[in-house]
Amino acid sequence: MRRSALLRRVVLPAMILAWACALRVVFFSGFVLCDDFQELSTAMYVLAHGPVLSDQFELRFGVWLFNVAAFKLFGISEFGFFVPTVLMSASLGLVGYAILVRWGYAVLPAFAAALMIAAAPFDVLLGGLRANDVILAWLVGLAIAALVVLDERPVWQGLAVALCGWLGFYVKLWIVYFLPVLGVHYLVEAWRRGRWRGAIVFALASLVLHGATCAFWKWRMGYWLPFIWQHAATYPVTPGDLARVLRIYPDLLLHGSEYGTTLFGSVPYLVALGLTLKLVGTVARRFGVGCRMDARDWALFGCYATFFLLLNFFPNSLAFDRYYSPPRIFRYLAPLSFPMTLHLAKMVLDLSPARAGWLGVVALLALTGWNLHQTVEAAAPSRAYRAKLMAVVRDVRERRPPMLVAEFWISYFLAKVYLRDLAREIQVMPPIRTYVARDYDAWLQRRQSELLPGPLLLTGFGSCVHYGAHRDLFRLALFQSGLHPAWKVLKDFGPLAYVPQPEPVRLWELTEPIPGPPATRLDGGAGAEELFKSGMARFDEQKYPEAAAYFHTVATDFPDSAFAENALYYHTICFFREQRWWETIRGFEELMRRYPGSQYVPGAYYHIGMSYAALGDRDRAREAFETLLRKFPQEQTLGRVAAGEVAMLDAEGGLFGRLGKWLGGRR
Repeated sequence: MRRSALLRRVVLPAMILAWACALRVVFFSGFVLCDDFQELSTAMYVLAHGPVLSDQFELRFGVWLFNVAAFKLFGISEFGFFVPTVLMSASLGLVGYAILVRWGYAVLPAFAAALMIAAAPFDVLLGGLRANDVILAWLVGLAIAALVVLDERPVWQGLAVALCGWLGFYVKLWIVYFLPVLGVHYLVEAWRRGRWRGAIVFALASLVLHGATCAFWKWRMGYWLPFIWQHAATYPVTPGDLARVLRIYPDLLLHGSEYGTTLFGSVPYLVALGLTLKLVGTVARRFGVGCRMDARDWALFGCYATFFLLLNFFPNSLAFDRYYSPPRIFRYLAPLSFPMTLHLAKMVLDLSPARAGWLGVVALLALTGWNLHQTVEAAAPSRAYRAKLMAVVRDVRERRPPMLVAEFWISYFLAKVYLRDLAREIQVMPPIRTYVARDYDAWLQRRQSELLPGPLLLTGFGSCVHYGAHRDLFRLALFQSGLHPAWKVLKDFGPLAYVPQPEPVRLWELTEPIPGPPATRLDGGAGAEELFKSGMARFDEQKYPEAAAYFHTVATDFPDSAFAENALYYHTICFFREQRWWETIRGFEELMRRYPGSQYVPGAYYHIGMSYAALGDRDRAREAFETLLRKFPQEQTLGRVAAGEVAMLDAEGGLFGRLGKWLGGRR
């Protein structure tokens, strides 16, 4: 390979990818989006059990497909969760470079443009976050590249675009919002160049791919497009709120954050300026070389303009949609970021004088620096959040408390990712199905009397960064009753400055027992049946502490009644629902001791296995699941789930982890 070809095809692309990956490492934000919880849990479940085909995320296989593959290689970890989308986002710089070179721009200007694309604030932010919108943005970028790079190979072009569109549809159906501009492209190709093969192959390939998938859904689910029928997200703006939305919409669209920080940077403004100059040049036809709109300009403009218009006006009967409008809009507009930034790079090169082409390179490098400056602002809230989280994790790992009580959302990541290896030592206790601060206040008042001295409590921190979720946690400033004096401040990490009504992020230690409230008097004189029915009523209402009191009374005061066995089972299930793992294990061991022939014994082994797995004791978890499989082969449903959990235990280390363990054992 000649030296110039080596530089163009290997060295510069490698530098672009390294630059893009480095930026995404520097600005990495971690778990800061609301959907991270569902996407991580879905990928973990699919890894062990396969998709259950009952939830929108499990039906949209493009969302978890890449993460499941990464988990198989690297194990369940933060790295395994984020590496697919970091690489996808980073590769968009390479895609831009390939497109510009294919369009005939010189290598050095295309290289400078790629650096600018890779550093665009929103694209960098995409690389630091994980959401299905990132995957859709990447597939859109690949489809654009296929249209350009495979221009002389229409059959392969049609196949590639159809494949990207098909997979993108099962990431988010919003991929259809690019169909109008794609249709115009193929019509222009047929009219001006007499080329139909690309359009025909695209249509036929799309028909086969979507037809086969829909037939599969119909066979398995009874619906042709189940996640459309089962999940219709339309939240129209109310008439009374429409004026406010229209007033703030332009600013929030271009900024994208409810904290006043920019997420798109100057790119939309500069694109608007470039379009203005090119449109003026197109009309006047005497404003200099390269100043007019060409077919590629119109194609790129149509790409992001149609997506924006259809996303914001089409989803709910040509009306503003409250869910997709500000402040949530920043993430949903991810797919337009790449074509918009690519268009800006192209216009900078087009508008540079032909005899001073170095000006375009200088301008692009200057824009790259400006992008980095704005990216610092764009990523500031999420990076501040992550810095606090990592400080908390380090402190908890050093102290090794027996229990950590934290907000429901963040406790999931603490248990499943950051403290996963210490699950035997540290039990992370989340308030289940608790959201606003007043509910956390009530939960703590109800549960803290059950805790022995030693647990830690994390306040002022949790949930995700955006969407106003900063009110959904242990916010002492929003508590009505305050903390009991038995809780002592162990560490003050300072406040998150971007949060309205900021308060310090703190770790508290329970230093002495807290007396419980007066015991609730159960139905006086009621028999076992009445008490059990009262407990079931509260159990169905998810009032587990109240239900447990009734079940406990039946199991202890009426041990010979027909309801004692059921009461002991549901009493223990109350512990399981509240993630009180040791109480669950002891409860089911007691059930099997008292009722060895009970119908609940298979379920007892299953719940014991799940509890040990949550505590990080993989050996005992495996023992419980394998006992269930061995002793009760007729339990098909529980057996299938238990087998999936064993597979999960095997998969947690990933291929590389298992290989390392095997090599270590060979020494």
